[in-house]
Amino acid sequence: MKLVYVHDENNVEVLTEVVTNHSMSVEDILDLTDFDLNAWADGEDYDYNALQVRA
Repeated sequence: MKLVYVHDENNVEVLTEVVTNHSMSVEDILDLTDFDLNAWADGEDYDYNALQVRA
């Protein structure tokens, strides 16, 4: 499963990946990986709703 940030339809950024055969939510992946969205955003605003989980 990949946690991605969809900037727009043609610009999707993979933030982190988890190997699993279970479905996961955005929160699940963030908790499991301890991915720091604030560090990634580097002080810029981001749209939490643009985060998606993709296979």
